[in-house]
Order: sequence, then C-alpha cells, then structure tokens
Amino acid sequence: MRIVTKFWLSIGAIVAGYCATVAVDVWLALRNEERMDTATQALFPATIRSQEARHAFETQMRLYEDGVVEGEVEAIRQAAVSSARVQEMLAEICALQRLGVDEQAKVFALARRHQAFTTAAAGVYLRMADPATAESVRSLAPGLRDESHAIRHALNAQMTAMSGQLRQRLDDATLAMHQQRIVTITAFLGIVTCTLLVVALVLTFWSRRLRSLLQASDRLAGGDYDAVLPAERNDELGRLTASFGAMRGAVQARIHELRELTLGLEETVRVRTGELSGKNAALRAEIADRERTERVLRLLEAAINQINEAVVVTTPGATPEEASIVHLNPAFAQVTGWQEEEVRGRNLALLAGPATDRALFAGLFAAASSGKDGAAEIICRRRDGVDYPAEWHVSPIREADGSVSNLVAIQRDITERRRSQAELEDANRQAGMAEIATGVLHNVGNVLNSVNISASQIAERLDDPRLANLERTARLLQEGASATDFLRTDPRGRELPEYLVRLSSHIGKEHAALQAEARGLVSAVDHIKAIVGMQQTYARAGGSTVLAPTRLVDICEDALRLNQSSLQRDGIDVVRAYDDLPAMLLDRHKILQILVNLVGNARQAIVEAAPATRRLEVGIAMSGHDQLRVWVADNGIGITPEHLGRIFSHGFTTKAHGHGFGLHRCANAACEMNGRLSVRSDGPGLGARFELALPIGRTQT
Repeated sequence: MRIVTKFWLSIGAIVAGYCATVAVDVWLALRNEERMDTATQALFPATIRSQEARHAFETQMRLYEDGVVEGEVEAIRQAAVSSARVQEMLAEICALQRLGVDEQAKVFALARRHQAFTTAAAGVYLRMADPATAESVRSLAPGLRDESHAIRHALNAQMTAMSGQLRQRLDDATLAMHQQRIVTITAFLGIVTCTLLVVALVLTFWSRRLRSLLQASDRLAGGDYDAVLPAERNDELGRLTASFGAMRGAVQARIHELRELTLGLEETVRVRTGELSGKNAALRAEIADRERTERVLRLLEAAINQINEAVVVTTPGATPEEASIVHLNPAFAQVTGWQEEEVRGRNLALLAGPATDRALFAGLFAAASSGKDGAAEIICRRRDGVDYPAEWHVSPIREADGSVSNLVAIQRDITERRRSQAELEDANRQAGMAEIATGVLHNVGNVLNSVNISASQIAERLDDPRLANLERTARLLQEGASATDFLRTDPRGRELPEYLVRLSSHIGKEHAALQAEARGLVSAVDHIKAIVGMQQTYARAGGSTVLAPTRLVDICEDALRLNQSSLQRDGIDVVRAYDDLPAMLLDRHKILQILVNLVGNARQAIVEAAPATRRLEVGIAMSGHDQLRVWVADNGIGITPEHLGRIFSHGFTTKAHGHGFGLHRCANAACEMNGRLSVRSDGPGLGARFELALPIGRTQT
C-alpha cells in the first residue's frame, strides 16, 4: 500500500474517532434525559404522595384517638375520610408509569394492609367509643396500636426510599452531565492530538522505516536472527524488507521448533501446578468455613443455655402433636421438669393438660409453620402434674431460600406475674370501696343540709309566742263567773272571738307549713336511705343501674324541694323549663343525686357572685329520638377556661372548704347510666350550665 493511501486512511480513522465521540456524547445525553424524566415524572410525585399519605394516616389515627377518648362517634367516622385519602395517594403512586415494578408491588401491599387495618379499626374503635361495648373490645386495642405503628413505619420507610431514589437519580444525572463534558473535552483534545500526530507521522514515516531497516540489517549481519524487521508493505521499502526476511527464514524455523518444544513442556508443568494449588486452596477454605460454622453453633448453644427462659427447637408442625423436639436448654427442664434425653424426638403435646386451650396452642404452631410469629398465654402441665400459666412465643427458622426448616418456642412461667396482678386488682377494689364511702358521705351531707334547714324551720315555728297568748285566754275564761257573761259584758271577752278566729287561721297556716316541712324531712330521709342503699348496691353489683318507671319532672321537683329552703333564704328565682314528657324507665335515685348536687352548687355560685337578679334554671327536653337532656343553669361566678377541663376530676375543687368529690361522683353516676355529664361556661362572672344527657328507656303509658 502506498504511503499516500496510508495517510488518507489515518485521516479517516481520525474522523471515525470523532464520530464515535459524538455518538457517545449523544448516548450519554439521552441516558441523562431518561434519568431526569424518571426523577421528575415518577420519583418526585411518588415522594410527594407518600408524604401526603403519611400525613393523612396521622390524621386518621388522631381522629381515632379523639373519638375513643372523648366518646365522639363522629370523629371515628370522619377518620374514614383520612383513610380514603391514604388509599387515594397510594393508588396514585401505583399508577405512575415510570415507577419500578418492585416499588409498585410494595405500595400495593401497603395499601391492602392499610385497608385491612382501617376495616378492623373502624369497628373496634366505634365500639370502644361506646362505654357499653368498650370493655368487650379493649383487648383488641394493643394489636391495633401495634399494627398502626407498623403501617406508620412502612409509610416512613416508603417515603424515605422514594426520596433516596430521587436523590440518587438526580446525582446520577449530574454525574452523567459531568461525564458528558469530560467526553466532549477529551474528544476535542484527541482530535487535535491526532491531527498533530498525522502531521508528525507524514514527516517521520520514511526516516523511521529506513532507520529500522538499517538497524535490522546490522543485527542480522552480527548473527542476531531475532532482530525485528519493519513490517512488509507494498512499496519499495517493503520489497527490501522481504529480501531480508527470506535470508533469515531457515534459521528462524529451526529456532522456532526448539522453542515450541520448550514452551509445551513448561505449559504442562504450569497447568498441573495450578490444578494442585486450586485444590489445596478449596480444601483450606472448606476447612475454615466448617471451623467458623462450628464456632458459631457452639456460641449459639451456649447463649441459649444461659437464657433463664425455657427455649425449645422443634421440627415444623401445624400442631404441637406434629412438632418433634430437636433441642432444648436447661431452663426448659427447670420449668417443666422434663429432661432433654427424655423428650428429644417427642412432641410438645406432653405439656398439655386438662386446662390447656388446645385450639390456641395449635394456632401458635400453625402460624409459625406458615412463616408467622405467634404469642399467647396458655395453661401448661409440668411433669409432676401441676398446672402453671406460661407465656409462649413461637417463631419460624428459615433457610436461605425462605422455607421454614424448624420452629423455636420460648416459654416463660408467669405464675408470679399473675399473682402480682391479682394483688393489684385487690388494691384497686379497696380504693374503689374507699371512693364509694367518700361518695356516700358527700351525697348524704348535701341532703343533711336540707334536713338541718327544715328542722330549724320547724323549731322556729314551734317557738311561737301566740301559743302563750292562747294559754292566757284560757285562764281568762276560767277566772270569769260565766263564759256567756264574760263574752258579753267584759271588754276583753268581746274581743276574744275575733282573736280566736285570727289565732285559728294562724295556727292552721303554721300547721300546714309544719306538715310541708315534715314531708320535706321525710323525703330527705328517704333520699338518704336511697343514697345509702344505692351505694351498697353499687358496692355489691359494681355500679349496676336500677330502672323504674319515673317522670323526670318529679325528679327535678324533688331536687328543688330538697334545696327549697336554701333557695328561698338566698332570694333565688327558680325558672322551670320542662317539656311535657311521659314516664320513662329511669334510675331515679342516681338522677336525683346528680340534680341535688348541681342545684346546690348553682346556689352557692349565685350567692358568691351576688348578681342583681339571682336566677337558677332547671329544664328537661328531648334531644333527637333517643336521648334526654336535663340541665341546671345559673348566673353565678362562672368557670375559668383552665378549670373547665378538670371540673370533673377526683379531688379538684375551687371552693375554699370543698373536697372535689361531688362533681366527680356525678360524672361517674352519669357514665353508669350510659349517659354523659357536661359543662359550659363563657368565663368568670358569666354563669355556668351543667347538662346531663341520658339514653331513653322504654316509655311507660
């Protein structure tokens, strides 16, 4: 090939290199554009929607908490809106086109998990908001709380993963742009360099080939047959180089044969040596791996043996009868009385006794065999036949491929814990009895105030000076010679009939007043008996509600009658706002206890405020079709905002000599009737309104 042709081929190679550089630059730009599209069209929206889903879930849980604590069913129902928002955000994430399949699957699984949690939580929290059904589902609350924490953690993890991928894609795009600039600069420098090299090659090509040929000819002349000749080309120097090549051909052939034989022998030795070295290295690695595995096993066995709780490893089994014992620690023998050599190979059914819940026991192993953890408290039986309560935790042991190879069960003897719980429950019962006694004293004290006032009124009326005048009138009649003459002739006798008429009228009025006060005393004493009897019934039956056909108006009037003397003495006007309601099934004594306390508190608040017009309102009305409202309102001193939240707390009072038991007992009594006692006040000096809401029983016609 002619030198000019080689020159143009060099120019073509430079152009091809430039085109390749441009192609690489375009490819990098397209890949960077794809990364940016993925980040802006998938990861960024997914990150925003993950954050919104997390905020909606937090709102949902806060609504559940408010609904359960405040008893507001509406708040729990509103939580469904936040739940739908969470599902909407997760569905939009799944719908993103450029999001990876794995991420979409994770989001879809999280959406199904959240939907299952919402379905279960709505039913449970709705029942917990109702005091009548709260206790029946309280045991489900810890599981829901753990599930909510897991979902919250999953949402946080999802948002973190999305934002991490977004940052990674943006970093990759930035790096790609940097690489693109480097490639462009490198290509420019390469083109300039190649151009200079082509010029240099054109100038030095002939001189370099001639110099190489002269050096090769000198080495051949000196007997060096390994001298490298310039490459043969189809030009003048090429033909000269071919002549030199023919001259050394025969010698090089012989040397080549000897060299091939030597290389073959060396290659055989090298291959055999390499095979032996590889086998030795593999054997050493296997020995080290086995030693490491044995050390780990010994360490795990020592750790299990040092645990104070019973640990047993079994084969997989859907029931305790199918799970054969493989290994157990010394604590298992201490708890159950069974030694390892006695139970190895047997199943865990040997721990079951007559009191064992076999269905619950089997459920633990069925869940663990399917790959889930399980925990439960089960009554087990020791080898000596003694039953004991135990807390079980059963978990699967997985192979590298995810299959369950064994089960590990941890058993804890909870006899002492249950004994402590029983002692704590007894202490709580004693505290409840003390609170009942305090309530009795407080309620009886309220009624005794009315009794004391009525007794004082009777004593004042009996100490009437007109009775002494009646005695003097009788002596005048005895001193006269004749009653007829005395009445006709004596001036005092002529005034006597009119005096007797006025005295008779006065005595009749006093008699009627004394009868009214006596009836009030009898009613108050009956109320005291009812309070004591009610509290005794509460102590025996745990606060059960006794319903009887009663007119709510009569209860309100009894409460006002018990406080009538105090209200009249303090000049308080009573306003009655009664709807016409029929007799209903109500707990008369609990409602009367609440109203007496509220009326007494309202009277004290009005007296302390001393307004120009003293006004107390008692009213009853229907609220919807299934609820009664009874309220006591006053224009007294009012309640400060900071005291409103604590007004029903045990021991809280704003009175100088108060005990803080009355309103607390009233609130408890309302709860025992499945009702609610609430308070409202616009502030100090603006009065207060206490309202009792009760569910309606069957109406008596």
